[in-house]
Amino acid sequence: LQWHNDAVWGIAFSPDGSKIVSGSEDGTIKIWDTTATADINPDRNGVHSVAFGPDGTTVLLVESTGNLQICDAISGDRLGAFQGEYGREVKSVVFSVDQTKIGVIFYDGRVRIWDGITAMPLHNVQIGEQSIQRIAFSPDASRLALGTEEGTVNIWDVTQGRLIYGPLRGSVHRNIRFIQFSSDGTEIVAGDFDGSVDIWDAGKAVLLNLQQYHGDVVLPSIAFSPDGTRIVWYLDRTIRMWDAATGTQLGQSLRGHDANITCVAFSSDGSKIVSGSEDSTVRIWDVAACRHSSNSLQRDDEMVSGVAFSPDGSKMISGSYDGTIKIWDATQVVADLDPDRHALHSVAFNPDGTKVLAIDCTGYLQIYDSISGDPLAGHTLAGHISNVSLIAFSPDGRRIVSVSENQTVRVWDAATGVQLGQPLQGFEGKVTSVNCSSDGSKIVSGYKDSTLRIWDIAAG
Repeated sequence: LQWHNDAVWGIAFSPDGSKIVSGSEDGTIKIWDTTATADINPDRNGVHSVAFGPDGTTVLLVESTGNLQICDAISGDRLGAFQGEYGREVKSVVFSVDQTKIGVIFYDGRVRIWDGITAMPLHNVQIGEQSIQRIAFSPDASRLALGTEEGTVNIWDVTQGRLIYGPLRGSVHRNIRFIQFSSDGTEIVAGDFDGSVDIWDAGKAVLLNLQQYHGDVVLPSIAFSPDGTRIVWYLDRTIRMWDAATGTQLGQSLRGHDANITCVAFSSDGSKIVSGSEDSTVRIWDVAACRHSSNSLQRDDEMVSGVAFSPDGSKMISGSYDGTIKIWDATQVVADLDPDRHALHSVAFNPDGTKVLAIDCTGYLQIYDSISGDPLAGHTLAGHISNVSLIAFSPDGRRIVSVSENQTVRVWDAATGVQLGQPLQGFEGKVTSVNCSSDGSKIVSGYKDSTLRIWDIAAG
C-alpha cells in the first residue's frame, strides 16, 4: 500500500485494533483499515509521532515544528492545537484515560504535560540528569509515573507540578521499557526487557513485590480473586497465581494457549479461572489442581477480548474483537451471538443467569437471552468519558450499573437505557464489584481492599 510521499515517522493502532494511523514527513496523516483509508492534512508540516486517544475517536499528532494537533479519527477535522517547542524531537505521546491530560516525551529525556481540554501547557518535567523513557498517567490523571533510562521510577504530581517520590530503585537496574498504574491507581508496575518486574505502592513509594521473568517481556495484566486473597497475572502465554498479601507464587504456572493471553476471570467461588487468548480459544483452569480442566474451547478466527462466568459457574460468556459473543457450558457453545457491532469491552450475566450483558468500545450495550441468544434490548450508554470496565444488573433486573475506567459509576434503566440520577464520582480504590438496590436509590460498591461502601444516588 502506498500511504505517503515521504518517510513515515509515526504509526499506531487504534485501541480496538480495527484502524491504523500513520504520519509522514510530507505532512499527511492517513487512517485506514484493510479496505479503506481516511486522509488528514493538518498544516502540511512533517508529522513525527501519532497516537490514538483511549476511546479511538481522536488522533493526536506531533509535527516537525514541535506543535501538537488533535483530530477527529472519523472525519479528520482538527479539534484542537497545542503550541510546542521548535527543534525538540518528540519520542512518544500519551493520553490520560479521560483525555484531559497529554504527556509528551522528548528524545532529550524530558517530558511536557498539556491540558487536553484547553491546550495549555501545564508542566515541564525533568528528573535531574536522568533521561525519562516511559510515562503513564494514573486513572484520575492526577499523577504521572516516570520510568528512566537509569532504571528508576518517579511519581509526579500533575496538579501541583512537583515530584512526589523518586528516584526509586528496585530490581530494574537500567532502561525501564514499560510502566503502568493499576486500574485503581494504588500500584505501579515497571519493568525492562531483561524480565525484571517491580510492583510499587503508589501512595507510599514502597516496593511491594518483584519478579524475574526470562525472554521477551510484555506488560503483565492482573486479575483478583473474588475474595481478594489471590492475584492472577497473565503474561504472554502463561498464567501465574500469587498470594496477594505475601507475593508468593501459588502452585505451578498455567500453560496451554498457543498465543498471548488477553483476558482472565475467576468463577464466583474462586475455584476456576477462564482465559481467552489471541489464539481464538477459551480455556477453563482448575485453581486447586493448577491445570486446565477441559480441552480448549475453540472460537472462530478472532482473538478473545472478554470472558466471564455465570453466577452459578455452569456457563461462561466470551466476547471477541470482531463483536461476536458466545455462551459456553463446560465443553461446547450453547449460544452463538453475532450482534455485528464493534469490539467488545465487557460481558456479564444477570443474577439468575438468564440474560447476558455486553458493552462495546462505543458504549453500546446489548442485552440477550442466554438460552436462545435472542437480543432483548440495546442502548447507547451516553455519558461515560472513558471505557466501561464493569457492568452489572440490579437484583430485580430492572436497572444496570456501569463503572468506567476512571471509577465513575452510573445507573441506567434496563428497559429504556435512560440514566437514573447523577453519576457517582470520587471512588477511591479499585472497584471490583458493584450493584444497586431494587428501588434504584442506593449503590453498594466493593473494593480490592475488602471494604464496602454504600452510596445514596440522589445525594451523589
